[in-house]
Order: sequence, then structure tokens, then C-alpha cells
Amino acid sequence: MVGQTLIDMAKPLYFVTAKLLGNKATETTLLSQAPELKETVDKIYHKIIERQQFYYGKQK
Repeated sequence: MVGQTLIDMAKPLYFVTAKLLGNKATETTLLSQAPELKETVDKIYHKIIERQQFYYGKQK
């Protein structure tokens, strides 16, 4: 029970990592993402990009 809870808590981070990597291998991972996680994953992704731009400047 606790193991499944931890897996469920880590899923959004797993999908965000796949989105950040953005290669062919992670495309299938993103396709398996549950629709109810999309909003959460997008929020985390945009926050990471925002912080990246703040600390490192805009990427060319």
C-alpha cells in the first residue's frame, strides 16, 4: 500500500522528466500519461522552465 502511494506521488515527476528530455525514447512514455496528470505535469514543467530562465537566462 505504501509502495503504491510512493509510485503515484512520483508519476508527475517521471512524466516531467520525460518531457524535459524530449527525445524519441520518451515520446512513448508521454503517450502513456494518464489524462488526469496532464495539468499537474504541465504546471511543474512550466515552473521548471520559468526557474531555468530566471537563473540561466533565456535559452537561444
